[in-house]
Amino acid sequence: NKLSPADELPYLAGFLDGEGSFSASRGAISIRCTNTHVASLRRLEAKWGGNVRLHSLRKGHRACWQWVLYSESAVKALRDLIPYLGEKRMQALMLLEYRKTKPRDPVRGWIVGQLSVLKRLETLPLG
Repeated sequence: NKLSPADELPYLAGFLDGEGSFSASRGAISIRCTNTHVASLRRLEAKWGGNVRLHSLRKGHRACWQWVLYSESAVKALRDLIPYLGEKRMQALMLLEYRKTKPRDPVRGWIVGQLSVLKRLETLPLG
């Protein structure tokens, strides 16, 4: 489905809020999204680049695809997405701060730890 330019970023942010994963490891940041709806992943790929690849194919199940974006491309995507993110806004902001740190900066380890805490908090059941 074709989205208007005004609706594209809010849609992609909502999709990644629900289905995406933001992470930092060994100095690099990444955004991943795994889903059976390859057209949505292709939309992410068309917007920011990265790669869409077959993630898993099991008999009796639909194919599962994964989009991955790294480094400067991920920084660009995060900057575009932040105004529209809900659940993952703080993770995105922390990843941008992570990119500003030097390799042996203890703040890096702290940020990775805080990202882990945020991910656990976001998955707690409501009520």
